[in-house]
Amino acid sequence: MKGGNIYLRPLTLSDTDLIVKWRNTDSVRKNLFSQELITPESHKKYYNEYIETHKCHQFILEQIVYENGNIYSFSVPVGTVYLKNIDHLNSKALIGVFIGEGVDRGKGFGKEAVQLILQYGFLQLGLNKVYLQVIYNNEKMIGICEEIGFLKEGKFREDYFRDGVYYDIEQLSILKSDFLHNIKID
Repeated sequence: MKGGNIYLRPLTLSDTDLIVKWRNTDSVRKNLFSQELITPESHKKYYNEYIETHKCHQFILEQIVYENGNIYSFSVPVGTVYLKNIDHLNSKALIGVFIGEGVDRGKGFGKEAVQLILQYGFLQLGLNKVYLQVIYNNEKMIGICEEIGFLKEGKFREDYFRDGVYYDIEQLSILKSDFLHNIKID
């Protein structure tokens, strides 16, 4: 799936070292629910249990490199985006995204990745709803999702415990009809 600045390619087992590196950085982990460091072995287990079985559709975000207005001959992996907890009966899934490299944050890659995977989820997987659960103080992610058209559904009060503190969790969602109304699909 190609956007203006990135494209999404399916996660492969050969991405293991990259995912482990990104996932274990403090700047990524601070916004994740699971704080455990992952290993290549644990990622391979996850890959076999979730990616291979299509319980999760995960992609690598690759920055499209342009030179003089033309697409250059290489791309740069910058993050990952996924749809998981796919509920075919109720046509919904949970979305997640992170930019792995600190120098690539703030460039709009995450927002573009969310838009691309929503297009995939709604048009290819036939989903009706995509939702996000985020720690309440992750204002950047909440803001990005609201810009795209996600609406806050509610707050789970003191729902997440870490480092001796209970945190509220915000849930946001977007419906297929809202997404198709708000975005131009090529």
